[in-house]
Amino acid sequence: MKENSENNNNIRGERVKEVYTREGMKQTKFALAVRIPQQAISEMINGKRTVTEESAQRIHDCFPKYRLEWLMGYDDCMTIEDVWALIGTSINRISEQRQAFYQGVTLLANVCGYTIEGNTVSRGDVCVTLDNMQHEQLFDEIRDMVALRLSWLFRNQLRNKEE
Repeated sequence: MKENSENNNNIRGERVKEVYTREGMKQTKFALAVRIPQQAISEMINGKRTVTEESAQRIHDCFPKYRLEWLMGYDDCMTIEDVWALIGTSINRISEQRQAFYQGVTLLANVCGYTIEGNTVSRGDVCVTLDNMQHEQLFDEIRDMVALRLSWLFRNQLRNKEE
């Protein structure tokens, strides 16, 4: 536990230094700006003093573009722009995975004699147009059935190995 605490404090100290370095300031001028003694700043950077939430809040108050959560070592998003970039990346990844899943379901439907094009499902001469909610529900149900079947297969495989 102590090692994790020390590591987090080292991260916090490095981030304090990163703020004043990015701002083009010397440690002394930075200490005056955030109203924390220069000696305390030095000790934070060298891991001899804990960067408290109060200290991090003072830094954030003077330099609001640096997120408090980042200063405290809770995450790696320095600025709100970094947070939005991470969200955008996550959304793109989810969208790509969803698209791949839809392609897989469409291929599976073709194997079973159905055609899925957008929100239309057809088999032979019969076409059914799904509204968006029905379309989402269909894919969610297929996902759940596949997950259930796979978990059943894995449980059986594990049982067979134990026997």
